Amino acid sequence: MSGAAVAVVTVARPAGAERVDRLAATLPPHERQRAARYDGHRRAEFVAGRVLARRLLAAELGCAPADVPLTVAPAGRPGVAGDPVTFSVAHAAGLVAVAVSADGAVGIDLESADRPPAAVAWSCSPDERRWLAALPRADRRAGFMRLWTRKEACVKATGAGINRRLADVHCGTGTAGIWRDVSWREAGLAPGYVAAVALRPAAPAIRIHSDRSIL
Repeated sequence: MSGAAVAVVTVARPAGAERVDRLAATLPPHERQRAARYDGHRRAEFVAGRVLARRLLAAELGCAPADVPLTVAPAGRPGVAGDPVTFSVAHAAGLVAVAVSADGAVGIDLESADRPPAAVAWSCSPDERRWLAALPRADRRAGFMRLWTRKEACVKATGAGINRRLADVHCGTGTAGIWRDVSWREAGLAPGYVAAVALRPAAPAIRIHSDRSIL
């Protein structure tokens, strides 16, 4: 990948226990053990995210998916041991997305566009709440999720986890911007969803792949 690039791939959540079991069998033992702690859709999303991340990272690193040396930082951020390539995973309402970059710490968030707003005062600054109130009523759910996804993607890129009020993460109401030393932009991944990708510190050039056959 050249420049400040982020590769994003989305896949439908795998359906059926047998399909999930076959995918889980390709993971290293410690990830299979972690997958076993989840049930139903949560297990399918975790397995799909890990398998997809390993296949994308393997292509970047030139190794087998099982040999990608994934790590988890104390704050919970996943990474690749001894390599500048970073990745981030998000899932919502049956869709799983993975972002990979060799140009900085990447974060991605994905949400259903019609998910009802929650904790608006905790999530949005007064200016953002006024912006939401000015939207047509039919657009307010998607508008809230647009704000939410960019904030969460930025926080993921810092590796800190959501340990602060998202109302304090001021990303603006456009389609791209900068928060502190993190650049972000919206990503149109699939109809009915909103998503954002963030990169620290460079401005991302997002490459979106829609090859769902990877799984």
